[in-house]
Amino acid sequence: MQKNSKFKQIMAIAAIVLLVGMYVASLILAVIKNDIATRMLQASLICTIAIPILIYIIMMFYKLTHRKDDDTDSDEK
Repeated sequence: MQKNSKFKQIMAIAAIVLLVGMYVASLILAVIKNDIATRMLQASLICTIAIPILIYIIMMFYKLTHRKDDDTDSDEK
C-alpha cells in the first residue's frame, strides 16, 4: 500500500468518526431544552460544516507538499 493512499485512508476514517460524532451530538443537543445545549448545538452544526473543509484543505496541502514523493513512486513502477 502506498504512503499517499494510507494517509487518505486515515484522513477518511478520521472524518467519518468526527462527522458521526457531530451528528450524534447534534441530535442529543437538539432534544435537550437548555441555553447551553442550544449554543453547543450551534457549535456542533458549525463544526459539521467546518471539519470536512479543514480535512480537505489538509489533504490538499499534503498533496502539494508531497508531490515529489509521488513522482519518485511513479518512476519506480
